[in-house]
Amino acid sequence: MRIIAGRFRNRRLMSPRGRAIRPVMDGVKEYIFNVIRERVEGAEVCDLFAGSGSLGIEALSRGAACATFVDHSAESIRIIRASIADLGIADTAFVIREEAFRFARRTPARPFDLVFCDPPYGFAGTGEIVGELISGGIVAPGGIVVVEHESELSLGERIGPFSRVRQRPFGRTTISMFAAG
Repeated sequence: MRIIAGRFRNRRLMSPRGRAIRPVMDGVKEYIFNVIRERVEGAEVCDLFAGSGSLGIEALSRGAACATFVDHSAESIRIIRASIADLGIADTAFVIREEAFRFARRTPARPFDLVFCDPPYGFAGTGEIVGELISGGIVAPGGIVVVEHESELSLGERIGPFSRVRQRPFGRTTISMFAAG
């Protein structure tokens, strides 16, 4: 797994082992960042179900102001911290070991401009967690939520005040993007 663009382009990232973690493939990551390109510079980013942290680190590489990485796995947290240290970005990266629903239900100090939500396959609450993010004030006005989910799962056209603005399948995976409006 590697960073595909920005100041850390082509740097390799470690990835947690096991089937529970499915790294974001380069083509999927490239699609996401091509769509949200204008929203990344200076953005406050949340990488929920961070796994390896590749989406948040990619955002930092492309000019995001800061990224918060949230995962409940001790191995994922260890790997994210190692990548952050290796890249020298500890001043703009915050790592939280917490269950996703618990994090989504808290009131943030500041809402996020971009939220990446990449739960593992078979996670039963994908639609519910996206709803919690949107209704709980985690997403800033004008912000966007990017969800990577199983293609068989339909998240619908709207979640609360957010509408689906983009959706694209990549085999077993689909990327759905939601924005206020």
